[in-house]
Amino acid sequence: LWSNNIGDEGAKALANALANNASLQTLDLAENNIVDKGAKALANALANNGSLQTLDLSSNKIGAEGATALANALASNESLQTLQ
Repeated sequence: LWSNNIGDEGAKALANALANNASLQTLDLAENNIVDKGAKALANALANNGSLQTLDLSSNKIGAEGATALANALASNESLQTLQ
């Protein structure tokens, strides 16, 4: 889903799907105009997802608030190996 301009609303919708998905292993959300709100939604999903191994959020505009939420989610996520 690289460079599809999904923004925070799209990130929230994907987060809802991700929270209930047990098979997706890679998700590329680079260059999608995601900021803190979308990053926090994705972080909430990551806290409960056990299948995602790679998440690319590069070239978005995630600030300190979103980055902190993602870092906190990683404390309980045992599957994610790569976060860009």
